[in-house]
This record gives sequence, C-alpha cells and structure tokens, in this order.
Amino acid sequence: LWSKVEARSKPEHGEPRTVSEAVAKAAVGTAILLGFGLTEQWWLYPAFVGALAGANADTWGTELGSMSRSRPRILGIGPSVNAGTPGAMSPLGIVASVLGAAAVAFAALASASVASRAWILMGVAFVIAGLAGALADTFVGALGRHRLAPRPRHIIANLAATSVGALVGLLLIGAM
Repeated sequence: LWSKVEARSKPEHGEPRTVSEAVAKAAVGTAILLGFGLTEQWWLYPAFVGALAGANADTWGTELGSMSRSRPRILGIGPSVNAGTPGAMSPLGIVASVLGAAAVAFAALASASVASRAWILMGVAFVIAGLAGALADTFVGALGRHRLAPRPRHIIANLAATSVGALVGLLLIGAM
C-alpha cells in the first residue's frame, strides 16, 4: 500500500515484488504455524509470533522509512545513501520497525490469556524479536549489496528477517 502512495519506496531493482519474494517472507511463519497446528507444541507459538513480528517490522521499517526526510545510512551508522539502498536505515524506519513489531506483539497477546505482568514482558520480548528480524534483513542487504543480484538478495533477506525473529522470539519467551 505505502509503495503505491510514495514513489520513493520502490524496490531498488525498480520492479514490483515477486511471488518468490513474498513467499520467502511468509515461508518461515507458515511452516511454524503448520507445525503448531499438527503438533500443538506450545513452544512453536512464540517462534511464530517472532517470525511474524520480524516480517512486519521489516515491512514497516522499509516502507515507512523510505518516506523519511533524512537520508538513511548503511546499517544506521555508515555512510549516507539514497532511500531504498539495501542495508540502509533511517531514524523513521527504525521507529516504524519497532511499531510494526509492537503491532504484532499486541495482536498476539490480546488474543492470548496471559497474566498482566507476563503480558508486558512477553510483549517486550516479541518487539525485540521483531526488531532483531528487521535488523537481520538490513544486515543481509548491506552484506549482499555488491555480491548478490537484487532478487536473490531480497529472498535471502526476507528469510533472514523471519528466521531471526522466530529464533529470538523462541529464545526470549523460552527463557521466561
């Protein structure tokens, strides 16, 4: 939706996202959800929420961050680059990533029966998982910027965002 509103948010390869890129963003969460449905293992739930938080944090960070008035920097601290450059982060994009992860965390916890103190701790854990996923995507983008063609890089980055989000969600919630 935001890509249609703001031309600056077009992918750097200049073409719309492909089915393979969308599948890569949904694959980890879908696999975890199917595993949960088949086994009803409780530990898969935080992994699923972490994967979804990572995907949403990455999407919000990318789409809203591209509208920032300030130029992004490689990994947020490197040289200033154009919006849409793989591995670039703007302050607005970072805030949007946190909000994207928080939206998923809130939705996941609002539908669960969790004590109020645990609810807050789990919410923070899911936001951290989502932000870790978005940062993984950014890191892959920065590393692969000169080594990989855009499409494979986007697929790998999307898988990284959701895989890292799932792993961090699982580890943080499992540690509680």
